[in-house]
Order: sequence, then structure tokens, then C-alpha cells
Amino acid sequence: MKTDIQSLQDYFESWYSINQTSREEVNLVMDMYHNRQWSREQVWELEGRGQPKETFNIIKSLTRTLVGYYSTVVNKAQVEPTTYNDITKATMLNDIMKKEYDRTDFDIVDDDIKTYG
Repeated sequence: MKTDIQSLQDYFESWYSINQTSREEVNLVMDMYHNRQWSREQVWELEGRGQPKETFNIIKSLTRTLVGYYSTVVNKAQVEPTTYNDITKATMLNDIMKKEYDRTDFDIVDDDIKTYG
């Protein structure tokens, strides 16, 4: 099957329209995450009553919970010997793993990346 520009454009446009609601939902969630769910009139009304615009934000709460969980996840392996005879093998395997971690220079994911993508 030969692919031409027109068929690729049609394919893109069809998937773009199919996923429109998903993109709108992502924008809504991001607005709620940053407390941008208030209209200008609602903000004026809140300010007129002396209420803060910042409200309890369930999305931020869940995000902080997940970031806390991911921060506690162990990202390093360690071999423990089960018997006295396994000490040398465990030490050797730990050295091999450390060397491999150093060689690959594995990036650590920061909390900002977890929160903001």
C-alpha cells in the first residue's frame, strides 16, 4: 500500500477530531490543577466577599500524594547474601550492578518532571 500526503492528512484530521474531547479534558484538568477554573466574574465575586481564589484542590492533593509515593519507591537494587558462603557472590553482584548503573548513567526523575510532565 502506497502512502501519499493526502491520505496522511486525512488520517491525521480524523484522529485529531476523534481525540478532541480528550484534549479538552486535559486542558480542563490542567486549569483545575492551577486553580484557573474560576471565570472572571466568579473571581470578582470571591474578591468582593474577601474570599481567597485558592480553594481545596483535589487534583493537587492527589498529585502530591503520587509524588510522595514515587519519591519513596526504591530505585536501586542490592543483593543480600542468604548464607555465609554467599557473601562473596553478593558482593561481586553488587559491584557489577554498581558498575552498570555508573556505565549507563541512569537519569533520576525529579519531582518537577513527575508533576509537570
